Amino acid sequence: MKYHPLTLVLLTFMILQPAISVYNMTVTNDMVFSGETATLTCSITADDGETVGVKLWKDSSDDVISNEAGAFEKKGVWYIITDLGASGDQIVNWKIEAKSVISDGSLKCWALVGGPKEESGRIEVVGITTVNTVTLTGESSSVSCLLTGASEEASTTVQWSQNGNPITANEGSYTLSTDYSKADKLAVLNADGITSDQTFTCTFTANGGGTVSSTVEVDHLVITPTGYNVTVKGTIATLSCVLSDTDQTAIKTKWLRPNGSEITASDQGFTFIPTSVMKTGNKRFRWM
Repeated sequence: MKYHPLTLVLLTFMILQPAISVYNMTVTNDMVFSGETATLTCSITADDGETVGVKLWKDSSDDVISNEAGAFEKKGVWYIITDLGASGDQIVNWKIEAKSVISDGSLKCWALVGGPKEESGRIEVVGITTVNTVTLTGESSSVSCLLTGASEEASTTVQWSQNGNPITANEGSYTLSTDYSKADKLAVLNADGITSDQTFTCTFTANGGGTVSSTVEVDHLVITPTGYNVTVKGTIATLSCVLSDTDQTAIKTKWLRPNGSEITASDQGFTFIPTSVMKTGNKRFRWM
């Protein structure tokens, strides 16, 4: 009977290696967007002078990827394995990168330290759906991020930030809330007193490793009534408004009576002049 060279190494090491004290193996998880690189790190700690006879990475089908550092292609997936510098009680500290991940999976770290030991790390492919908003100066506005695709085991948490600075719950003019639907997580940030365009970042972190982030925006608008008209009873009065400081390209306008009811083109006595763009860039719209 013929044996694979790696099998002979394992058998020889298991026969010759004496019993040793307990050691601990941990493997991180990762959470990524589709098409990104997932990274898992395997660490073995021990405190009695143990050495590793063999260590290797396996895919979710239990097939060996490699027992050494380097770049490897298996089943159409490229992997990069790197030996990291061990510190403290670590006797193994190495990582594997799976390129262009498009679906959930797992990778296994296997090592022989007196006896065989194996742990798996999860790879979860997720998505974030964002909802931007438009608001008038001085008003409140809400933006949201919906995380989908994470498992319940991921136990994700969310952190909001702006310009790299974390926003804590109910801090100043901000109110935060989070809703759950199984593993899906909807994070909402409400901001009061908006006076300029704002960009916020939502970052979801999974238990055991892995973070994904996305940005959401508040487009701040200014409406300025212009063309106030003083007229004699029975003559035509013209009113107009200018909407400025916006990047919006599709603007729908309407006029309201003092009681809040909408004035339509079919209402007798009213004539509407279509909205027009007064300048590009920081767009200004006029409607009459």
